[in-house]
Amino acid sequence: MQKQSVGTTAIDWHSTKRKIERSILGLVEAPYDCNDVKRRQPIEEIIPVKLMLKILVNKIEIFKNESTLLEFDFDTECIIFGDLHGYINDILGDYLGRGSHQLDVLILILLMKLRWPKNVYMLRGNHESPMGDADRSEQACADAYREYEVFTLSHVMFDCMALAAVTEAYDTESLTSPIINWLGNQLFCLRRSIHRDYVDSVLD
Repeated sequence: MQKQSVGTTAIDWHSTKRKIERSILGLVEAPYDCNDVKRRQPIEEIIPVKLMLKILVNKIEIFKNESTLLEFDFDTECIIFGDLHGYINDILGDYLGRGSHQLDVLILILLMKLRWPKNVYMLRGNHESPMGDADRSEQACADAYREYEVFTLSHVMFDCMALAAVTEAYDTESLTSPIINWLGNQLFCLRRSIHRDYVDSVLD
């Protein structure tokens, strides 16, 4: 699969780790409306549009340098999350989805990836597609930033994301997730479960 490119240089984030960490804390600690837990400080106040565009451009370059199939052999513990669905309160529930804070969740995970690029990996989910825009992600971008470029760059970035990952499984007792397929003692992670024959052909 050929990955789409954009004619922009990646931002040098090595000298700005503290700025990234402040942005992460800003998202995590954003104040809520006590009378309505779905309401919180607007994302555009926490992450201004210029910073948002820089994040997206940088992430496009990072994802383009990662394989479409990620392979890991961890000698330490790892945690696999799936179905975030825009729920910033519990980080459960795709990055986009039915929750009230789609952009908050997406930006938080992107910032974590920027800050710890070798410790955080992201897979593309079925919601990371412009087809139909059933989750109103385009409207969410428009409401927050009034900039169509944010939505456009987001989907250029999604096109560059890895689609699946394979890793060794050492603790098989506590793993239950719709994104996980078993291959002996290996885990094959994909947003939708597929037949074992197709998994084998992907790995071959």
